[in-house]
Amino acid sequence: MSDPILDHEQHLFRELQNTVADRLGMTIIHAVPIRFGYLNRKWKIRTDRGDYVLKQYSRARYREDHFPALHAALFTQNRLHDRGIPCPYLVMSQNDVLHVSSEGERFSVMTFCHGNIVKPGFLIGRHLYHLGKWTGRMHRFLNDGSMAMPEEPEPQFIPPSQAERMKHWDRVERELRSKYKTELLPVLERHRAAAAKINLPLMLQSRAGWAHRDLWTDNLLFSADRLSAILDFDRLRYDYPEADVARALMSCCFAQGRFDTSLANAFLEGYREEYPFEQEALPRSLLMLYWMECEWWIHSEMDSSSAPPVRFREEMAWLADHIDEISNGSFI
Repeated sequence: MSDPILDHEQHLFRELQNTVADRLGMTIIHAVPIRFGYLNRKWKIRTDRGDYVLKQYSRARYREDHFPALHAALFTQNRLHDRGIPCPYLVMSQNDVLHVSSEGERFSVMTFCHGNIVKPGFLIGRHLYHLGKWTGRMHRFLNDGSMAMPEEPEPQFIPPSQAERMKHWDRVERELRSKYKTELLPVLERHRAAAAKINLPLMLQSRAGWAHRDLWTDNLLFSADRLSAILDFDRLRYDYPEADVARALMSCCFAQGRFDTSLANAFLEGYREEYPFEQEALPRSLLMLYWMECEWWIHSEMDSSSAPPVRFREEMAWLADHIDEISNGSFI
């Protein structure tokens, strides 16, 4: 009996393979699926022009109105590559980085970057120093006016008030009770307590700007003790660069319930060599990350989540439990 999921993936790959040959002039010799990412499909491909990554953008994840922002993000990725930021370069055809197959599948082809994903708990200070340095340089290029980034009226994330967040947690509690998942209520109560204590005036001092917005371990490659590539610029938008810093710190410095301050300081040392980051920016960046992401990962289906959401939920729980120390800057 055939596997319909496998059959669909094989049909999709053949369609993209033909389009790559017809429109990009590249012959795919060999392909291996890359099992990372959410809904989008990826393959490492060997072609007559070298090694690349083929990425298909899921119709379930991207509505039609999402593609203008995706186009802009991918063009910016190429411009950052041209400025020396270690990231893949997207193959262009007819002056476009996003291609469409005969059956309407959107995809990109980008250079293959060598390196390894290093999981939390196995990163060292040199990893974090180089990550911080390249993150700071990326933020500088994006926000110093040299790349002529478009004007944006407001950041992507508009922080809710404490009252709004409390109403949200009330809705989550009702969902948990209606689905007889009361064993998850203690998790919710940790976040309700954090919402009551969070220092919103401090958090709201965060400066808006262009940011990667997905700077976590699965999107970072390292070779030896150095960063070799930043991946997945699909979510790059005008938002909060400081939240990028906090996302990288939580992803790289938090392991087994402990936040490694020595790794965080190594990141900040490298970052500050390239872009300003005053001492008070650290607590407000972590507060911004928490306020932005906690409602993404705390919900009525969190007991059936896969590995990445579980990891993010643990990070949010740690931030919630340490909201006082973060607010007064005493945790680092």
